Amino acid sequence: MRKTAIIILIVVLVILVVMEAVLFFGLRGRLSPASQAPAPLLTQSPEMTIAPTPTAAPVTPTPEPTPTPTPAPTPEPTATPAPTVPPTPTPEPTKSGSFTSNTGTSLNYTVEWKAESLGNGTTRLYITGKLSSYSLNIMGSAVTVTFDGQSSTYEVPSFNIAASSETVSDMFYGTMDVNAGASGTMSVDWNIQCTYSGVALSHVAASGDVTA
Repeated sequence: MRKTAIIILIVVLVILVVMEAVLFFGLRGRLSPASQAPAPLLTQSPEMTIAPTPTAAPVTPTPEPTPTPTPAPTPEPTATPAPTVPPTPTPEPTKSGSFTSNTGTSLNYTVEWKAESLGNGTTRLYITGKLSSYSLNIMGSAVTVTFDGQSSTYEVPSFNIAASSETVSDMFYGTMDVNAGASGTMSVDWNIQCTYSGVALSHVAASGDVTA
């Protein structure tokens, strides 16, 4: 039994030696000199950082310039006709005048008249009497005015004038409506009934041409 175990152990050793020899020569034939060089140590490369691709800024397309339309020619403005201005009516010249009595003394009166159209075919005459004298003392009296077939009587006040120089006093005032355009002689009669500077005066008349 012991002998058998020794034989088995020898056989196992032989097999191990043969296998070692086969492996040695097998590996030796396969390895070349270059391959027998020690393999370089592999250094793990760091992970490459990939830079992000820059995002291109959006390009705003430049708008095509809009062609400026050629302005249409401005039509010539139509001339505004000048407004027709009615002619300014020429004012009718004021019709007026005066006339004076003649007694041959320093006592006389002047009649002043002025015509105004009433626009209805009638003219109004404004009549004023002015007395001129020195000392005078008479009672109230009246004058009668006649023109264009009409007669009007106007009161004359009393006068008590004591003056050594000529004095002008209001004598009478009145109006008379006559036909427009009437023309003729206006007569004024004053019934004074007095004596002045030795001259007896009863009716002092005055007259003159008037156009209404």
